[in-house]
Amino acid sequence: MMIRDNGDMEFKSDRSDCEGMPQLEDSDGDGLALPVDSLVIRRTQRENIFHTHCYVQSKVCGLIIDSGSYVNVCSTTLVSKLNLCTLKHAKPYRFQWLNDSGEVEVTKEVVVPFLIGKYVDEVLCDVVPMQASHILLGRPWQYDRKAIDDSVKNRYTIVKYGKTITLVPLTPKQVYDDQIKLKSEHEAMGRENQGEEQGEKRPSDSARTQTTTNHSATHPNTNKYSANTLNKSDHSTTT
Repeated sequence: MMIRDNGDMEFKSDRSDCEGMPQLEDSDGDGLALPVDSLVIRRTQRENIFHTHCYVQSKVCGLIIDSGSYVNVCSTTLVSKLNLCTLKHAKPYRFQWLNDSGEVEVTKEVVVPFLIGKYVDEVLCDVVPMQASHILLGRPWQYDRKAIDDSVKNRYTIVKYGKTITLVPLTPKQVYDDQIKLKSEHEAMGRENQGEEQGEKRPSDSARTQTTTNHSATHPNTNKYSANTLNKSDHSTTT
């Protein structure tokens, strides 16, 4: 945080602070030592979307501010990991990301409290699968907070309690590192969900037992034949 002579405050994500906080998902560092694309590092602010870190329940999370989005969004990963309480969406709808993930049905929303530096806020978000970040603040947040977008410096300025707060983005290198972690996190959640679905489809032992019992009760002759066959087998084995 920086306090200027006129009393205005400027907040930005501090890498050292983030390292001291528990991560949303533990990582042993494997798979993160990838060569950084020089084109990503040299992108100008003209091409960059605002990325930063925020704290949700003391966990470090990714946050994007995009004035081109007409909704505020929270990822299903964040909701699941932090066990956030969701609400039934007042006006369910469908939409599609600009990728091959297909159409998504939005049926839930959640209130997410977050912290950036000493800037505290909470926002109502639609819950959707999202790989780009954990939270995306769109036009609704910008309008409600009267946030001013400085597109040249890629910063957002908010006046709260008479104090001017400036939100500063991550560096391109930090954004790149975050995207690698988020991709790994998204893939892990996909494997976990797939495992749960397979577990639901696989009948349990009790279900199989119940099926066998019902079959025996419905076909008594078949059950008798099986019993006779079993007795013959036992007898022949004994002999």
